[in-house]
Amino acid sequence: MSTQLTARIPYKETELHLDVYETSKEVPTIVFVHGTGSYAAHYTLFLQMLADSGFNVIALDSIGHGRSGGERGVFTMADFIGNVSAAVSYALERYNDRIGAMGTSQGGEVVFVSAWEDERIKSVACHNILLAAKLSLNLKMRVLGQSALVGFLMRFLPDFKYPLERAFDWSKVFLNPATLEEKRRDPLTLWHYSFKSYRTVFTYKPRKPLSEMRTPILIVNGERDEIIPPEHCLKAFKLLPGPKELVIVPHAAHQLVVDYPETLLPIVSGWFKRTL
Repeated sequence: MSTQLTARIPYKETELHLDVYETSKEVPTIVFVHGTGSYAAHYTLFLQMLADSGFNVIALDSIGHGRSGGERGVFTMADFIGNVSAAVSYALERYNDRIGAMGTSQGGEVVFVSAWEDERIKSVACHNILLAAKLSLNLKMRVLGQSALVGFLMRFLPDFKYPLERAFDWSKVFLNPATLEEKRRDPLTLWHYSFKSYRTVFTYKPRKPLSEMRTPILIVNGERDEIIPPEHCLKAFKLLPGPKELVIVPHAAHQLVVDYPETLLPIVSGWFKRTL
């Protein structure tokens, strides 16, 4: 059984909050990244299950999110990647070099790009992937990330707080209305991102060609995911160098980690046991 504790690690002029599920110094470690507007504690059930299946788990609150420092909803994609790198360094100091990364929703893209750039990450599991550097996204995301007009306006309104409910339909993110209402009451949940910040998620250019990526990649997607549909993940999968694996979870919607933890656990745990 794992032991849960918390930690604070430095990042630039502030600190990041970590939820740590510690099992053993000898087992692999998984760095976990939350989704849009969220933070690590939203996923406690799954993270505890993952740790108890034989891993240390380090779940971070990204800068400007949850219990980490930084202005609320203000960040860059480079910061997100730097946050993962800081958590990997923490894992190396505390455990060993068998380190994987997992992210959910927006976090899936964050850990994917982190593994693309940081070779210390030996394996990655992405619940959803955007591959924003290569693929077109849905209309709302294209407007945010690729519209020249939005880029022009951003020069004059960089601090405008973009309502996340404009980005996608949250009733399709959380199918259970009670879960959505609980998040609305949570003072640590973010409902606005800085306009300039959010755009960086879709415009970030990784530092090396995708063809040079050698990290094993798992992509998991729900069959009924209306936020990042299976068709998009399949297109991304075909562009990735190997080794790689794609799993479409039958009948599942967007929130795999929250709504389908028992189904997701053997997929993710099995992947990391094979690749770490």
